[in-house]
Amino acid sequence: KFKNLQKLIAKREQALKSGKLIQGDNDYVPAELSLKGKSYKIKMRLKGDWTDHLEGDKWSFRIHVKGDNHLFGMSRFSIQHPRTRNFESEILFFEALKKEGILVPRYFFVEVVINGKNIGLMALEEHFSKELLEAQRRREGVIIRFNEDMFWVNGIDNYKTAKVTPFRSGKVNQSKKLSVDLAIAKSLLKSFVRGHLKPSEVFDPDLMGKFIAVADVWGSNHVLRWHNMRFYYNPITALLEPIGFDANLHEKEIDVPHALLEEPIVSAILEDDPVIKSVYQNAIKRLANETEGEDTKKWFNTLAQKQLRILHKEFPSLNGFRFDRIVKRARELSQPLAKNYFEWLQVRHIQSKEGRYLELLNPLPRALEVEDIFCVSENKNEIKLELA
Repeated sequence: KFKNLQKLIAKREQALKSGKLIQGDNDYVPAELSLKGKSYKIKMRLKGDWTDHLEGDKWSFRIHVKGDNHLFGMSRFSIQHPRTRNFESEILFFEALKKEGILVPRYFFVEVVINGKNIGLMALEEHFSKELLEAQRRREGVIIRFNEDMFWVNGIDNYKTAKVTPFRSGKVNQSKKLSVDLAIAKSLLKSFVRGHLKPSEVFDPDLMGKFIAVADVWGSNHVLRWHNMRFYYNPITALLEPIGFDANLHEKEIDVPHALLEEPIVSAILEDDPVIKSVYQNAIKRLANETEGEDTKKWFNTLAQKQLRILHKEFPSLNGFRFDRIVKRARELSQPLAKNYFEWLQVRHIQSKEGRYLELLNPLPRALEVEDIFCVSENKNEIKLELA
């Protein structure tokens, strides 16, 4: 209706003035959605953090289908300009995660008409609900995240001070089982934050190690930002599983070497747990070998071409995400020492009653082998030291 559209327009103008979209409790408006001649009652609001979601005619929306109805098997989803997630690259990244057994939302392109105006292709992304879990053979459970309100409102960029909140809190609170699962899930994540539990006691080690490895190979540190991370509490394993979301694979970022290592939460997971670190290291080596092979290149090109055929109807000059970038990055990551590290080894001199020692610490997320150590005197004489 006109009045509801005006409410969305006013919210958009407010966001454009402030530079970001701050959500409120009463932002949703009622609407009607039609698909193949069938109508559905929905509620919708503007969606996105930055104003790139509100440019031109392609505004981003979060949509809830009312009642027990579903569209494409989903009751909650978003639509957004394909550019906001770098066109087809989000689908390709999700496919890479799916091949590792990692949860991802459904994501595809649709043509959208709003009040008679065709705004063209939009990317439809599944929201976090039980349908996402059921479609990937997971038992119904809670999905949690670090609440990002303090980040967007007050600029506090620290996962350790963020609250842990669930998606669909109303439904969770109505279910005794889900409420118990939520309590366990929150306790696990908070215990990791406070250092009371090792990461491998909180997160599924296999899935978390592979998740970080895929993100590293594909050059997505954005998916590992703490406020983008989503976790499913698996009631069978009693561990948290990562869910892929918002890879943001823009070309300007993929060539930044090892950017994910700058994420404090990633460092805490890898450096404080040899179990997950080992999975990560092995996955990097395997993925590097696979990107050099034909199978990975084949599925990548087949899927990319399928999506580009859709996108070229509206974006004919789109070149597509380049596979050779992934190959190059994977090759660099699999090398024992990457030239992009500013520090390869940390050395500490220790003197005690028992004698003098050198303590060697590896700051890299991969194994480091020290073959020899020499002590070099002022007159350039070298003495080979014994490795303990």
